[in-house]
Amino acid sequence: MVDKIQGFKKSCGECLDVFSLGKLRAYGRSIGVDRPTKKTKGQLIADILAIHTGELAPIERSKLGAPVKDDYVDPTIEEAVAKQRYVWFASVEPKVRLTYIESAFNGKTPLVVKASDNSMTFEEYHAQEIFKGQLEVIDGVPCLVDKSGRLDKERLCVSVDLIRQHGLRAGDVVNCHTYEKLGVRAARNVLSVNSISVGTETRFEFDSEEVAYSNTRIQFQAEKLEDFTSKFFNYLLPIGFGQRCLVTGAPKTGKSTFLRDTAKLLCASNVKAEILVLLVEQTPELISSYRQFMKDGNLVATSYEDDPEMHVFAAEFLLKRAKRFAEMGKDVILIVDSLTQIAKAYNETDFCLGGKTLPCGLENRTLHYAKKYFGSSRNFVKNGSLSIIATAAMETGDAADDFLRSELSSVANAKIALSDKLARQRIFPAIDFAGCVNEGESLMTKEASEAEKRFYAKVLPKLGDAEAHSFLDSCANFDEFYQKIKNAD
Repeated sequence: MVDKIQGFKKSCGECLDVFSLGKLRAYGRSIGVDRPTKKTKGQLIADILAIHTGELAPIERSKLGAPVKDDYVDPTIEEAVAKQRYVWFASVEPKVRLTYIESAFNGKTPLVVKASDNSMTFEEYHAQEIFKGQLEVIDGVPCLVDKSGRLDKERLCVSVDLIRQHGLRAGDVVNCHTYEKLGVRAARNVLSVNSISVGTETRFEFDSEEVAYSNTRIQFQAEKLEDFTSKFFNYLLPIGFGQRCLVTGAPKTGKSTFLRDTAKLLCASNVKAEILVLLVEQTPELISSYRQFMKDGNLVATSYEDDPEMHVFAAEFLLKRAKRFAEMGKDVILIVDSLTQIAKAYNETDFCLGGKTLPCGLENRTLHYAKKYFGSSRNFVKNGSLSIIATAAMETGDAADDFLRSELSSVANAKIALSDKLARQRIFPAIDFAGCVNEGESLMTKEASEAEKRFYAKVLPKLGDAEAHSFLDSCANFDEFYQKIKNAD
């Protein structure tokens, strides 16, 4: 690694040496070089390289004194440096801490989407190719990655100046025009962020914003579609925006099929929310079935062929996007299959090292990560929410699976249990109605009548699952289902 750093400093220094002292001073000022106007060209390049390799911490820009007359940073300098980072650090795990990039993401700047100044005509401006991708830092380089999360597809470099100018955060979905310099394709400007067109908007910090209990129901109602899944959510288990719903069941009880039917129903319904789906270590057949109804880019999937690091990257990749949407006041529903596979993949990476091993074989950091991931779901007081509907395995014969399911159940505030007994009778979805619980049910059913509330609390748990399935499948509406249940009782 030392050889790579020295090689990077040598080749990057040669690239920087061709630029004028004035341009280097402007660039040095933008990345945090201390008093760049007082340094010779050689000293200035040495300080720039030291900041890039983490040997020197960047300083905060002073707001005192007269403003700088020429604050323009030549983008070709940043692209020259980015090309060298690709050459020297793309094939290894980056240990070089690019603190000036981290400081750009950590800023409290509100989102400001505005047109970049240029001298092109209207026709030239709109005739350019538009690139759309999600902002990530890959191998120390800020870039736009395809929304599917596949790193083998084309990537686009993004300068730190654009990140600071528009207050961008990792996970933002950005539309931009592109250009190419020194063999590197980069973003020229920003056209939209998270589907917000050119204009001015603000957003909050996801982890610091005030949250509240979920009190708005998700309507699982599709036009001309009233299937078993929609009846179940609308009649028996109303869940709201911002809830954490855990679907558990033994192998072959139909967890993945039930989750796919739920995702399909949400995509076909008129619910005003962003529907995102994460599939981790799933079969190609299941992934293909989702692609038939999911919007382009809203499905991120990995298969058995991918490495554990790719599974973890995909999980983090889509969660970041969901958080960015929620920060802008949108309701987001993230469907995850499965939390068990995410935790096991994380347990096989170096991220979990440094703690202690639990009796079930998992690292304690793995358990913390899985609970933190699932616990990201929340309902904000102002606007916006992030709901997570996820599966977790149980009764597989692996102690780790049962341990994970137990711990995740403590985080969930809505649970759906699938019955092995019903699955053996070929009754699908094999939902165990008595095992389905929503801790916020009183808020979801606050407009229901007293008789309906008594039904949810006392009558439904006593019904036989097969009998309740038959009633729910045959009824045309809730009133008919309610009357059948009362007569049976």
